[in-house]
Amino acid sequence: MTKTIAVISLWRDSQTYIHTSLNQLRFQEDELGNDYSFFYSFYENDSVDDTSKILKEWLEDRQGILLTEKLNHPKWESVPSRTRTEAMAQYRNICLYSLRDKKYDYLFIIDSDIYYANDLFKSMIHLIDNNQMYGMITSNTQQNVSDKFDLSKSTSYYDSWALKDLQGNQGLSFAYNPFVMTADRRKWNRSSPVSVASAFGGISLVRGELLQEEKLIWNGDLGCEHWYFCQKIREMNYSIIVHPLLLAEVRHIHVVRPDLFLLIFDKLRLIQNRFKNNTVHNRLKNMVIDCGLYIFNFLFFLKKNISRMIKLFI
Repeated sequence: MTKTIAVISLWRDSQTYIHTSLNQLRFQEDELGNDYSFFYSFYENDSVDDTSKILKEWLEDRQGILLTEKLNHPKWESVPSRTRTEAMAQYRNICLYSLRDKKYDYLFIIDSDIYYANDLFKSMIHLIDNNQMYGMITSNTQQNVSDKFDLSKSTSYYDSWALKDLQGNQGLSFAYNPFVMTADRRKWNRSSPVSVASAFGGISLVRGELLQEEKLIWNGDLGCEHWYFCQKIREMNYSIIVHPLLLAEVRHIHVVRPDLFLLIFDKLRLIQNRFKNNTVHNRLKNMVIDCGLYIFNFLFFLKKNISRMIKLFI
């Protein structure tokens, strides 16, 4: 019996890469053959190029919906801004709502500027079909920014803000292995899947049956919109999985310069995890590290807010 794959994706001023993105989706269709049908829910807003026109033409030969709006919203970078996360949650929920009357077995959530292999969908579907407690599987999306923790690695995990481990630790920024806890780091290095509290990575697969629950939506009021979405999946007793072998890629055009305060803060977190044994010597080390974490977290927060104020007055 043919199964249905729903795909949601957000677009804005995407003309420079849109044909590559759409070709990748076409390759997924070819790879999965006649066993799967595809339905697309695309959302585009405020484009000043031909993004909307290209999407409309591409969907003419396919099942899908294009939702397009002129909102005059600013163009956000990938920054932890509440205004941005609220807007991103709204856009994603619009896509999801357009599928409310559609029956589908799998939901793929894809950032439109992600690069991935032709067999990625097939690999992700195989994993979720063979692991009944997997509610959501996310990719290991690497960016073309070198690892600042292991200088032998030329790339680093892309979506560290959406990533939280089961203890609530935020993912390490600009690290090929983005995990803090030793057990998770070992799994990652062994190419084993890691169960987490939250992740996205630019490409994720969710069991279609979970989307029948109306409470499963994005919410950006309290931070990254994916935190809430993943929390709701875990409340249904399903796991969120990051798999190191599900490779995808982000190609930054401009040079990305990591924030020094954030790097020091993350390196202190990683060092702190090595001193978990409750000895007097380790307790003293942890006190020093805690002090350093507080200082550099404050400096990072201060720098971020000063930058935001400067932008408001320019």
